[in-house]
Amino acid sequence: MIVAVFGSAGPREGSSDYTQAYELGFALGRQGHTVMTGGYFGVMQAAAQGALDGGGKTIGVTCADIDSWRPTGPNPFIQDHRSTPNLNSRLEVLVREADAFFALPGGIGTMGEIILALNLMAVSSMPVKPLIAIGNAWQKTFEAFFNACAPQIASKDKALLVCAPDVPQALAEFSKMINRG
Repeated sequence: MIVAVFGSAGPREGSSDYTQAYELGFALGRQGHTVMTGGYFGVMQAAAQGALDGGGKTIGVTCADIDSWRPTGPNPFIQDHRSTPNLNSRLEVLVREADAFFALPGGIGTMGEIILALNLMAVSSMPVKPLIAIGNAWQKTFEAFFNACAPQIASKDKALLVCAPDVPQALAEFSKMINRG
């Protein structure tokens, strides 16, 4: 299974966000999954490093838009590097080619990845896939959004996103989802 891990490029090795991304990647690698990330640093690097250390494979999806803005290239833990011409193409690959999604702490880009996956599932443009946002910040963000826009968002669409407080709980939710079929 290809599992996309979304998150910020900002966290550095030793930070709690980096550590939890590594732990998530390691667990997914141990389970035999391929971890797909945005290919850069921070959470993306930690998840890829963890996946490799856990015995899994990695895919990194980068794009010319980000490479022009921040010319760092992919992180060293990417085995299969896919370069796209722009951010929209990158998002499309990350969301369409993954079989499941985890979102760790992040910013605007991470929010965009979550929302794109959620929207494509809500309008049946792609099959329903596990989508798990990790951390209290995502839970508060989506509760506020869903409450503020309650009349416009169906309950069944809200249920497509699962929030978990930490990596162990997210992995438990993921296990339940994939074992349900």
